[in-house]
Amino acid sequence: MGSSTATPVEATLSTAGSTAWFSPAAGRMFNAWVLAGSWSGSLYLEKSPDGGTSAVPIVVGDFQLYVATRIGVTPVEEHESGVLWRWTAASGFSGSATVRISQ
Repeated sequence: MGSSTATPVEATLSTAGSTAWFSPAAGRMFNAWVLAGSWSGSLYLEKSPDGGTSAVPIVVGDFQLYVATRIGVTPVEEHESGVLWRWTAASGFSGSATVRISQ
């Protein structure tokens, strides 16, 4: 596969909130990293099908996917063109976490 032109998103979250949106190339794996930090609370991936107007967590049944509580990397694949992704620190988040999404 060729190289990606997707621009990585990296940020340090220190309160509840979100990173900028990441736009992956459709049909290719990308990595959602939690690189460093010490925090209390949850980080999770959200996606948007409408250019960032709406943001939803990834849920299967009653189970929310892509929730990070420690440093690590999650490989993800998006098959639909134009869908955006971002990291979000949930309400009640404290401390700091450095996150990155890249392809």
